[in-house]
Amino acid sequence: MAEIKVFKLVSGEEIIGSLVSQSSSPPGYVLEKVRAIHLVPQGQHQFGVAMMPFMTSDPSGQITIMTPAISAQVVNVPDDMERTYLAQTSSIQIASTLMEGVK
Repeated sequence: MAEIKVFKLVSGEEIIGSLVSQSSSPPGYVLEKVRAIHLVPQGQHQFGVAMMPFMTSDPSGQITIMTPAISAQVVNVPDDMERTYLAQTSSIQIASTLMEGVK
């Protein structure tokens, strides 16, 4: 399984994607299926997370994020965020979502 990376860009955007490779010249990360992470209201004083294609011209393609454009990197991607990303970008259905509603 590909390593999932989450970055905050100097523009303020947060992105998530599958790592393809890391390059040293030019310095950066090649990611695929990159999504922008957005907070969306879900009731009074509550917010959820939505993931939208980062590059609408090729939402499943590969892009290079240059290292100078990155202001922060999440060291350990939260499990729920990784599951949401994988469910949205692949045909894999995560087992915990299959069990919802089954008692």
